[in-house]
Amino acid sequence: MSDSGNSSETWRAAETVFRQAVTAARAVPYRREFKTHTYSFVGEGIEELLGVGAAEFTPALWGSLILESRPRGELAGKPLEQAIGEARQGLVNLWTVDHRIRDRKGREKWISDSAVILRDAAGIPYAATGILQDITERTLGEERQRLIEAQAFENRRLESLCSLAGSFAHDFNNLLVSILGFASLALEETPADSPIHEYLVEIERSSARAATLTRRLLYYAGSGRGVVENLDLSRLIASSSSLFEASFPRHVAMYYSLRHDLPPIEADASQMQQILSALITN
Repeated sequence: MSDSGNSSETWRAAETVFRQAVTAARAVPYRREFKTHTYSFVGEGIEELLGVGAAEFTPALWGSLILESRPRGELAGKPLEQAIGEARQGLVNLWTVDHRIRDRKGREKWISDSAVILRDAAGIPYAATGILQDITERTLGEERQRLIEAQAFENRRLESLCSLAGSFAHDFNNLLVSILGFASLALEETPADSPIHEYLVEIERSSARAATLTRRLLYYAGSGRGVVENLDLSRLIASSSSLFEASFPRHVAMYYSLRHDLPPIEADASQMQQILSALITN
């Protein structure tokens, strides 16, 4: 009698500790029978957790609340139906799945479903006993952390691209300086009535436009500085027309109505071209 009494007290003490632990974790214990597809036991906290009473909680009802499932542990990466099949066949010992659900009150939550697979003397699975626990706050925190890390990676990638673009732009700019210099020298040595004079003028103009594009690239890369000067906006638009028209299909024609009596503005030419290009495109 004494041993029996001690065993009962030990069992009650263990049960008390278990209940306290489950309550502290805000978890709901359950037992699910595989043969009858029913819950033989569901803790009282199920109503607070899911908005349904223990008596009406069934596997079918539980499945109707689930929006998304993420198997973990031994089942990680597997579809939910496959994970369920492996658990019932006894291919795993632990069932661990996180579910995104919408409860009876319309609230979206993340619920952790963790269970141990119970087997009979022959080793055949017949039930699972486990707990359901609200992990919404933890999961959303992990999602936010993943987003922060992804954004940090993207920022590093863009910084690398900007650095590479700046390096290319510097080298290209050095080439343009040489082209412009030689084109200017050739123009000085070429009579205005020479048949190649206009070709040299166009080379100089195209090189100047390329230099503007290079400055813009350097500005994007953070390696260049804007040059503020007095600009004739109408002249800038006219000289940049080929740049603007290159953004449209050939069957689209652009017509300009420019005034030449406007006062000059103080601005950076490449930035103004960027603004005008965006306005025309949109």
